[in-house]
Amino acid sequence: MAFLSLLCTDTHFITIFSRYVSPDYASTGMLNEGSDVYSFGILLMEMITGRSPIDYSRPAGEMNLVDWFKGMVASRRAEELVDPLIEVQPTPRALKRTLLVCLRCIDLDSCKRPKMGQIVHMLEADDFPYRTELRAVRENDPPPSTDVISDKIRHPTKLAGSGADVERSRRR
Repeated sequence: MAFLSLLCTDTHFITIFSRYVSPDYASTGMLNEGSDVYSFGILLMEMITGRSPIDYSRPAGEMNLVDWFKGMVASRRAEELVDPLIEVQPTPRALKRTLLVCLRCIDLDSCKRPKMGQIVHMLEADDFPYRTELRAVRENDPPPSTDVISDKIRHPTKLAGSGADVERSRRR
């Protein structure tokens, strides 16, 4: 995002770019990691809904994707957010997890937005090996025999994981 701000000379590009800009960047002109996280949240919302960040062809309450998205979640109409053109609809659990990630990414307070490594962890949280390894430990079954999983079982704090923990486990 920071690199792109240097390239903003074309008016059309600036218009498109501004739809992804975090409120803190818009008010201060300072880019930070939180600015990128906000932009990622907008992109993720687009992928879920199939809508653009700003769509003037929609009714007044639906023009701004962020406002409409927050309103739909607040009124417990999350399943209506999913683009009907998505062939494989997400499970309710996966949808809820993804919506929560979106909401955390677009928090108005940039200090409350997660780091990108945390976002990866949140989106992958229900995937193997995390749930199965915990279940195996509880049932006293031997865990699957990979170094990464064994390391995480010996160091359970990595399951809560910071972005660095996720990156370290991927390098092994």
